[in-house]
Amino acid sequence: MNNLKLLITIVSVFLSTYVGAQEFQDQLETIVITNNSSDIKVINDEIKSKDFNLKKAIKTSKKSHQIIQVQQDTAVVQLSKKSYLKTIKKSANKSADSVEFLHVLSEELPQLEDLICNDDSFKQLYETIRPSTFNGKLDTLPTVL
Repeated sequence: MNNLKLLITIVSVFLSTYVGAQEFQDQLETIVITNNSSDIKVINDEIKSKDFNLKKAIKTSKKSHQIIQVQQDTAVVQLSKKSYLKTIKKSANKSADSVEFLHVLSEELPQLEDLICNDDSFKQLYETIRPSTFNGKLDTLPTVL
């Protein structure tokens, strides 16, 4: 009788673990977006739109697990949209102007350095992103002596 109870307990634990694992796996399914450098431009253009909210976009991309793939000559670079958006925000926060922004962004994403330095869509990102960063908000405050 004890063996039967033990067997039923083991089977029920196994089944509940298996069902829980299936639900968890469904929640973490990765969405892969096959991109090339023109799709990075599309993301940058989306960022530069007037109604774009960076904080909300980071939160949304965190839930969606989107992967950006960029074809670079012979290699394919993959990065998550969330980390891309966070890196842009962090680089804009660290930078004092757009030239420094491109330099910091190139250091943060060395695998995309050629694209960043040669693509005009990255040059306007600084003016769009900077006001939504902490240091950008501090820049808009009046100086009080």
